[in-house]
Amino acid sequence: MKTKYIILFIYTIILLAGCEKDVLNKGPLDTIDENLVWKNPSLAKLFVNNLYNDIPGGLWREVDDATDVSEAAHSWLGAIFYNTGDVTASNSSFECWYLYSSIRNVNEFLEKKSPSPADEAAFNTIKGEAIFLRAYFYAEMVRFYGGVPIISKPQEITDSLSVARNTYDECIKFISDEMDCLFQLKSIPVFQFKSIPI
Repeated sequence: MKTKYIILFIYTIILLAGCEKDVLNKGPLDTIDENLVWKNPSLAKLFVNNLYNDIPGGLWREVDDATDVSEAAHSWLGAIFYNTGDVTASNSSFECWYLYSSIRNVNEFLEKKSPSPADEAAFNTIKGEAIFLRAYFYAEMVRFYGGVPIISKPQEITDSLSVARNTYDECIKFISDEMDCLFQLKSIPVFQFKSIPI
């Protein structure tokens, strides 16, 4: 009698295990497939939302801590280099070359996104945010460094990474053109201004 139950139990296990096909053929469980991000408005929105973390501001600027207001600032603040007179080009808390990483993410989003016609309006809003952020990142770099290299396409490993600096005027024109591009995205409610009498 026990043998019948054991055999029945084993057959049940085999039957249940055989129900799922491709048990071992699973994609990575700790990441989201890149192709899904560019097609799904919710995932694309999360991708762009993450770029807001790179906006310079708050303690990153540490303007108060670089004055006598915070002469006794904590040693972990970037402004300590100003207070001790040890600031150099490589340890300034106003450095913002790291924004090229965020700019590359924006470029990748703008090149790879492929929404369905039904999602076009949602993607236009996200696209507008991405374009604005790229312009803002460039404006921050131009403010501190003058002319910087303008990179508007995602670079590949095979591309030459030695990009010449653009002039200050070319950078300002690029930023201005980015802002003009926002007004062409008619589905973005925030940019639908009405004239207000003064």
